[in-house]
Amino acid sequence: MSAAIFFDLDDTLYDFSGASRRELEIRLAGLLGEDRDRLPEALEAYEAIREPTWHEYMAGRLTFEQVRVARFLQVLTRLNLRRERDQVQKEADLFVSGWMQGIRPFPEVEPLLAALAGKVTLGVITNGHPQQTRTKLALLGLDRWFDGSLVLASEAVGRAKPDRFIFDLALERAGVPAGETVMVGDSLESDIAGSLRAGWVGAVWFNRTGKALTASPAGPRQRLAVEPSFAGVGAQVRDMVSWLEHKGGAA
Repeated sequence: MSAAIFFDLDDTLYDFSGASRRELEIRLAGLLGEDRDRLPEALEAYEAIREPTWHEYMAGRLTFEQVRVARFLQVLTRLNLRRERDQVQKEADLFVSGWMQGIRPFPEVEPLLAALAGKVTLGVITNGHPQQTRTKLALLGLDRWFDGSLVLASEAVGRAKPDRFIFDLALERAGVPAGETVMVGDSLESDIAGSLRAGWVGAVWFNRTGKALTASPAGPRQRLAVEPSFAGVGAQVRDMVSWLEHKGGAA
């Protein structure tokens, strides 16, 4: 197989945001206890610190496990509340195990992977913890589609998207050149721009939230597709595979 398709995991192959939001409300309410009437305030605080703590993780200043505890602690600080560290750790752990139990892939994911299997090399590149990544794929029932060596989690690799290193490593493991590889993901910067800057020939942006694309990160010999639904993503991926097959044949 001379071509490869790599997928992001969270909010690309399944609805991470929806699943985690529901469990977050439960765990924050448990942490607040008698102050649970302040749950809307706590949720607002959590959203405010989510991105800054993620940047701390991306910079290597926090581990993936430290991030979830740090977020709960910072929520309490913003609300001027104190809780025992053990309780915070417990709710943070339950948060992760809780939201993962109900996850399901988007309906069009398995048919797409089934159609691609055997035709192209399939892989996953995700910013996260390797064991949690394996658990997610197993719970989603998607682990059978991906060789373990082609599931790259940033904490195992030592670099996170959009760092070029993780994209180059994916190519090395797949044994496929950048000119025959496509990235699929929901993050314009981490997935799409990161892979295209690494020289990958194409990318499909799963733009679920309808963000504006002010400037395309694709070069003159690269292809970029933007789709708001996974059904559209699947159609674009199939089209890119056909394009790669034609390009390879023409070469």
